[in-house]
Amino acid sequence: MPKNQIAYWVEKDKEGNIYVGANGEFGVLKLDASGEMYYKSLVDLLDKQYRDFNVIWEIAQEQKGVVFRSRKYLFRYANEQLTVLDVPSSGTKFDVAFSARDTVYMRIYDLGLAWVDAEGIHPLP
Repeated sequence: MPKNQIAYWVEKDKEGNIYVGANGEFGVLKLDASGEMYYKSLVDLLDKQYRDFNVIWEIAQEQKGVVFRSRKYLFRYANEQLTVLDVPSSGTKFDVAFSARDTVYMRIYDLGLAWVDAEGIHPLP
């Protein structure tokens, strides 16, 4: 990771990629053709307006992607593309993300539980 940062969360997927979240940084450790591991920052895929996320607190996997959770944004990485999901209402924050049966769930302050997919954030009834 750049600047010898400390990882807050590390998550390995079924293909052996290792996703890393830190303060102001997140990305993936991958193997190149010779079997050497290298780090690929995903922050480079973000528009500058979304780089104020501070810390990636958790990483959770769903069937077709990986979700990085900060308090301000969710970042969904799938098919080499990064999607930004903002909190559903102003003044609230994302809190606690986890995976269960290939689905990412989270708690959102003042709103309750929700699940995430390629279409967005869906509050549970």
